[in-house]
Amino acid sequence: MLLQTIEALFCKYRLFCYRKLFSAVREKSGSLSATEAFSADIIHLLGSPTISQFADTIGISQPNATYKVNQLVSKGYLRKTVQAHDRREIVLTTSEKFSGYFDENEEEKLNELLHFLSAKKYSEMPDKQNRVLDYGALKINAEYRSVESNGELVQLTNYEFEILYLLAKNPGRIFSKEQIYTQVWKEPYYGAEDNVMGIIRRIRKKIEPDSAKPRYILNVWGMGYKFNGELMK
Repeated sequence: MLLQTIEALFCKYRLFCYRKLFSAVREKSGSLSATEAFSADIIHLLGSPTISQFADTIGISQPNATYKVNQLVSKGYLRKTVQAHDRREIVLTTSEKFSGYFDENEEEKLNELLHFLSAKKYSEMPDKQNRVLDYGALKINAEYRSVESNGELVQLTNYEFEILYLLAKNPGRIFSKEQIYTQVWKEPYYGAEDNVMGIIRRIRKKIEPDSAKPRYILNVWGMGYKFNGELMK
């Protein structure tokens, strides 16, 4: 949930920046094209790059990068500075004129975003904790895809973990073999009940005190399997 929240906020922030950028380009016609504005912003974000570093960052040839840089320099949005220690090396910096394209309060907005993300981090903590399913002696951690039985780590294959987690996160719900197969394998079920039954037998051997008398994964005759919800802490 936290990762999804961050991704959604990042997308909104990117859209905000793009709107701001194109708005600036539109309002100042005859000044910078959208491509030039993006190029100048990339150079600004890189700090003080060389033309080669700028070209490598956006994946264009050095002659193409040199052309874009010269256009920006001629319009007054970039400066070329010769390095004192090596006069053959030229670094690029944005000018005060470029700053007019961007909100002066951008750093403040970024700090507000980071503050919001920090607050969301703590508000999402209960959800993260809920990803550990506690059934007493059996604990299933969805985040780390780990299983403990009586304090000992249990080694499960990918399909074993997926089936166990599917059942355990839905305690009491009955799943048919077909439902288990389609949800775990993500493909149509063509009488693959042997796959499901075989893996459940292996899971029971690894987590049940007595696999012949299971207490976690229970058979529901004629219907399928369910996880014993009465054991949840």
